[in-house]
Amino acid sequence: MNAINQEPALADVFPRANEAQWRKASLAALKGAPFDSLISHIGAGIELQPLYARLTEDRPRPWRRAAGAWRVCARVDHPDAETASDLLRADLDNGADAIHFVFAGAAGAYGFGLPTSREALTTVVNSLALDSPPAIEIDLPWRGRACADELARAIEAAHVDPASCRVSFGLDPLGDIARGGGSATPWTAAAPELAALARALAGRGWRGRFALADGRIVAAAGGSPARELAYVLSCALSCWRALEEGEVDTGQALEMIGFRLSVDADQFVSIAKMRAMRRLWARVEQASGFTPTPIHIHAETAWRMMAARAPWNNLLRTTLAIFAAGVGGADAISTLPFTQAIGLPDAAARRLARNSQLLLLEEAHIAQCADPAGGAGGIEALTDTLCATAWRLFQEIERVGGIAGSLAIGAFQADVAADRATQGPRQIIGVTEFPNSEETPVVVLSPLPAAIPLAPGALAAGRDAEASGA
Repeated sequence: MNAINQEPALADVFPRANEAQWRKASLAALKGAPFDSLISHIGAGIELQPLYARLTEDRPRPWRRAAGAWRVCARVDHPDAETASDLLRADLDNGADAIHFVFAGAAGAYGFGLPTSREALTTVVNSLALDSPPAIEIDLPWRGRACADELARAIEAAHVDPASCRVSFGLDPLGDIARGGGSATPWTAAAPELAALARALAGRGWRGRFALADGRIVAAAGGSPARELAYVLSCALSCWRALEEGEVDTGQALEMIGFRLSVDADQFVSIAKMRAMRRLWARVEQASGFTPTPIHIHAETAWRMMAARAPWNNLLRTTLAIFAAGVGGADAISTLPFTQAIGLPDAAARRLARNSQLLLLEEAHIAQCADPAGGAGGIEALTDTLCATAWRLFQEIERVGGIAGSLAIGAFQADVAADRATQGPRQIIGVTEFPNSEETPVVVLSPLPAAIPLAPGALAAGRDAEASGA
């Protein structure tokens, strides 16, 4: 091709502009409003600037644990085991490739959840085609260690080799303390129990992640993204220490820990939070003398951003959150159906939740590129800032005896409350902005039950829209 027919390089088509020119144009567009009005805040003193410089140096790449697509999780949260099995089979037959068992009383149950009885577990397990077991994430209730063991035994009774299963057992005693306040088992007693069950399951051939560091608790209570990261980091380190003290090999203990984060419609913050989590834990591994390896992160779309009024807008919010989790490198993603804040989702709402992920995977091809946000000045700067702030908050937690110590004296709960207070009212499409009084009602299988009173010192989950009665 001769030079005349060659397409010009895209960068040469438009005149180059510098930051001073951009600021001048921005001030004109603001029509007298201060430039600082373009700066937003995400808690813990972190500011989001309207413009970032191009990245000029390399950064560590936060790779997903396994190359390729993330796992599309089907939530199993119906209180009736037979119905839960039917809904689950429909999800697995139509594109989901992982199971998220959500038991009654778990952090992600939101008023519902599968019963913890042996009969319910056996019913659900027996309904599955376990010749090729799907990946499993488990969301346990307070003091749910017996439930994890019962589920493992139900799978074993189906003559499935535990070594062929990829199970995250979700043992989260520190989450129990955060959600249960003074009624929870103290860490001094829960830590050896965690190690003992992990040893027992490993001894029966299970290779899954047993302990869980779950940040959704903090996000749902109104904690900032940096606070959530610091909490998860301290939980994971506490579990690592507990497993070591429980005579689990140090290297093996590392592989026994899983991570769970909340992602919301603030896509840039959620992308950076996912990337920061990997870098932060890699720093802990390096400081402990280990070569960092990719961790397993299960992401769930945030309960805090869900609205009961104008629920169709929840589809936009959850899609943005899924996109952010996928771009940020989640290994598995659970989507709250758009009617979750109203009641128990029906098959249609579950289908939309599932297909939101499948569209991003199979039509938008979001997972075809590893770390697609890597190198972007704004994302890298935000990742750096989240890492630095979360590390500082993590050190503050460790100085008072780790997350168990901070929760025991109420310091962490006070910090989360301060985060929540500084956020101010949120603008929510369909609720506080552009409300539609004639929106078509939606159908749920059962209305959301009344909230159960919490014990003193417990972190309480909430939704931003609740302040507006939605």
